[in-house]
Amino acid sequence: MLAQKQLHDLLPTTFSFDQIAGTGKTAALVHEVSDGQTQLLAHPMPDTKKNDTFTARNCHLSDDGLCLTCPRGRTSHRKSRSGSGVGHNFRFIAAQCLACPLLQQCRGTMDTPTTPRNFFVSDHMPFLLALLALSQTEAFRQQMKKRPRIELVIAHLVLFHGARRARFRGTAKVDYQLKMAGTTYNVKWWLRRLQREGKLTPLPRGLTRIRTEIGHRHGHNT
Repeated sequence: MLAQKQLHDLLPTTFSFDQIAGTGKTAALVHEVSDGQTQLLAHPMPDTKKNDTFTARNCHLSDDGLCLTCPRGRTSHRKSRSGSGVGHNFRFIAAQCLACPLLQQCRGTMDTPTTPRNFFVSDHMPFLLALLALSQTEAFRQQMKKRPRIELVIAHLVLFHGARRARFRGTAKVDYQLKMAGTTYNVKWWLRRLQREGKLTPLPRGLTRIRTEIGHRHGHNT
């Protein structure tokens, strides 16, 4: 996307990707590279925490990022920079958790709390929360329905047009290879459309097979 911006001074309004990109970090990177012009479209990655206790996703972070509200509605301004991650730790002291009915979901036990409860909030949390909210909209679902069609195009380029690997050295030559693969794909579908509309006489099956075999023999697919 950055190369497209540098070469053509053009950015897409949306950037659709697999779920692996559905993180706050990637959403923040897309926002930074595009100066906020491009919206990442990806299913949010599930929480990686091994147990089922609450995480920062279950809490509410204030707009200024200075206050965190837990699922019970109690707040904390005790914020410190994390030494092991890119973000901050919010601390809830034990007294704030007394008589809380959500102890099991929050701490994993109903025992009377005697230690603080910390929540790690990534610097990219606002972008993740925005992505989570977006993923619940009808517009997002309609956009993601287009993904299978894109995957089919990529599979066709890889399987039949040599796009699985670079055949040359140097980005300029590889760029040309992929553009020619895309051009061939577009021409094939354009000719098929003309045939369906009766504007083009189909080639004899034998001639099509011969041309395909010649293309394979020379390392090119038709």
